[in-house]
Amino acid sequence: MVIVHLVTDQPLDDDAERTDLVRHLALAFPGVVAGSIFTFSLSLGDYITPLLVGGTSATFIGNVIYSNIGIANNVPFAAAMALVPMAIMALYLLGARALGAFEEV
Repeated sequence: MVIVHLVTDQPLDDDAERTDLVRHLALAFPGVVAGSIFTFSLSLGDYITPLLVGGTSATFIGNVIYSNIGIANNVPFAAAMALVPMAIMALYLLGARALGAFEEV
């Protein structure tokens, strides 16, 4: 019961449904962030699945990086394009850290 008071800053008698919702969301938030990190960080560099699903008409960042390293031999451009998913994940992780997703409950 102490955790509930720390998370919601309200007595349990005010609104039981809202208190339960806030408590469950506060406890589930780190797990949701961890799951989204695993999902999106693995899919940012994926270049085989878009070719199978989207065909050759779809252009994804993984395909651009792969084609510039292998076919065009334009390694500096591929390295610059590889920074885009890294920057996206860095911003996401900084935002999650600012919201307190990595703190112990």
